[in-house]
Amino acid sequence: RFSYKLNLDGENLLHLPIDVAEHTFLTDLSLRDNAIVVLPPSVGDIIGLYTLRLDSNYLSMVPPELGKLSGLTELGIGRNLLQHFPDELLLNFQNLRVLDLAYNQLRYMPSSVCALSRLTDLDLSNNSLPTLPFEMCRLTNLTRLRLHRNVLRLPLKDLADQDDIGGKRDHSLCKCAIATFCHTLRRLLWCFS
Repeated sequence: RFSYKLNLDGENLLHLPIDVAEHTFLTDLSLRDNAIVVLPPSVGDIIGLYTLRLDSNYLSMVPPELGKLSGLTELGIGRNLLQHFPDELLLNFQNLRVLDLAYNQLRYMPSSVCALSRLTDLDLSNNSLPTLPFEMCRLTNLTRLRLHRNVLRLPLKDLADQDDIGGKRDHSLCKCAIATFCHTLRRLLWCFS
């Protein structure tokens, strides 16, 4: 597979340059550390993208057209102003392995994230999440989960305070931490039912 990358990190962009969406052959687009407030619907036309990095901008929403990027394996949209992430949008990202939504203002995590069976790395740290979908236990390939600095209710808070669940090199420790998370989540939901 050919790789065509475009790195526009730190260019003080206020919007996506018009001609970028015309490059449908791009596989990796990085727009980190800019001042982009709105993504145009045309971003969905770059259908060859595998990696999209939008971290450290001023995005408060993502256009539904982003869902056309079904080949994405990595989506970085941390350090923005998102208060929610569209549930239906996540369902289109079945190839996603890395999802970074850290440092936003998310108040809930859609249960559709649990349908991302290939997801290995999920960063939800530094948001306003009080709880997580029970179905997260279905993410059997998840080896790294970041939850710290949320408003999670006990006992999830104790688990989230570990900073980086599954971030150790020993894969068995990763699976063990995720299994502990799932067990804790089940107990919490049972207690409140």
